[in-house]
Amino acid sequence: MLPQVIFVSVDAKRDTPAQLATYVPYFDPDFIGLTAADQPSIERIAKKLGVGVIIQPTSDGNYTVDHSGAIFVLDPDGKLTAILTGPFTVDALQSDFQRIVAARV
Repeated sequence: MLPQVIFVSVDAKRDTPAQLATYVPYFDPDFIGLTAADQPSIERIAKKLGVGVIIQPTSDGNYTVDHSGAIFVLDPDGKLTAILTGPFTVDALQSDFQRIVAARV
């Protein structure tokens, strides 16, 4: 079974389901985009996973969103198996995933 990648947004205001449906396929058409209805819901989940999210207003009335770029690997039962941190390369990710899958067998 191939892994399923889920792109999780940390910006509920801008990353609507429609926006994610347009943006996420640029990475890969099989990726799934996930967001929440409101920012507090996203921040509760991020906090549980140890993901920092900083929303900073800008002088033009807009805002920036800073966040970690970790990859969280969950097994088919939804259990956290690994947290991968960058910098990422294809070879390193492939090696990491092979080790994770081999450990499950």
